[in-house]
Amino acid sequence: MANILYLDRQGLESDIKTMRDGLDAFNAAVRMINSGVDAAPEHWQGATQTAYMDRYNELRTALTKDVPDSVQGMIDFMQQFLNSMMEGDESGASGLR
Repeated sequence: MANILYLDRQGLESDIKTMRDGLDAFNAAVRMINSGVDAAPEHWQGATQTAYMDRYNELRTALTKDVPDSVQGMIDFMQQFLNSMMEGDESGASGLR
């Protein structure tokens, strides 16, 4: 456990925004990739295509749910942490005024 707690509000807000923007871009990219993967059997069939589809479908849940949920969980935690720290700091300062 660290002995020092430091909070750069603007820095953390920037990190949260970067993560949100990245998650939006990731989700859009996954939707686009899924669209191409799902359309591929119309233009390509065979053992290799089936093997690729099977492998991709094993990863699909991770790409469409697990990774986004994990990143969103971290974003939510960081935002709640930031809000709590700022409220606690203000509350502590108010008690000294």
